[in-house]
Amino acid sequence: LDTMQAYTTYFELSKAMADEGVMMVTSDFESMKNISETYVKKIVQPLYVVVLASSADLDMYIASTREWFDLADYRLFLIFTSDLKPKHCDFCRRPTHNIFNLKFKSRMFVSCCESNDIQEWWADNEGIEMPLNRNEKFGRWISDERRIQWNVKNSLYERRSTLGHRSLRIAIVD
Repeated sequence: LDTMQAYTTYFELSKAMADEGVMMVTSDFESMKNISETYVKKIVQPLYVVVLASSADLDMYIASTREWFDLADYRLFLIFTSDLKPKHCDFCRRPTHNIFNLKFKSRMFVSCCESNDIQEWWADNEGIEMPLNRNEKFGRWISDERRIQWNVKNSLYERRSTLGHRSLRIAIVD
């Protein structure tokens, strides 16, 4: 998606999500921290849509996730536009490390450059440089119908079944 298409898609996605009862918030990076503090630990949490249209956007977002953002507290949808450098689109399609400081319980959905596929990203271990795990296609944006076709019906923890390379000890007491 180029930038204009990304914003059009964002608008259509916002409407589609609102129709399904999902609250969304529009903000810039400077205001996002203050706005988000209103919703952290609340029952109703918005879905934050972040459009990454330049290397500067990506760098600012990475810095914000390291400094003040615990991604496990938010529901995020990142849209990588095709205006980004090819290396960023390649990373989006095949992430090699955890630049967004994701955790096992992170709820991040991603659309990569020209793709209408929506993927779910999380890390199975809280180490910063662990390889990023991601689910198969979480959904697909159907632009001519202006809706999302969801491919996953299970809850967050039903979809993720890993101990993060840790052992599980079980003791039986009679």
